[in-house]
Amino acid sequence: MGYWANNSMAVFENKWLLLRAEHAASINNHDEAKGLYKASIGAARDHGNIHEMALAYELFGNHHDACGRSDDAKSCFSKACVAYKTWGATAIAERLYAKHDLDLSTADTGISAMKRERVE
Repeated sequence: MGYWANNSMAVFENKWLLLRAEHAASINNHDEAKGLYKASIGAARDHGNIHEMALAYELFGNHHDACGRSDDAKSCFSKACVAYKTWGATAIAERLYAKHDLDLSTADTGISAMKRERVE
């Protein structure tokens, strides 16, 4: 995957970063994981891969949830829902809303705002 990421960043960069984030999270290297999740989200956003951004936000939310940071997790899940809905994957967004008891009124901030923001 690293080879492909170096040769076609627009397609594979965020996937490579996300794979590395998941590995770092699995070995409890939380600081590295956090940076890699953010980098994956940023790369997906920069290359216009909304579905990849949604997945990265969802997995980053799972990581926050596993670390006991429920507010950060809900924020990530809400952003994932917006991206999934924008991409047209409404069933996935609805599953996340229900699973994580998200507030529909605050979650739908719009994808254009997400594209402008920096990942914190």
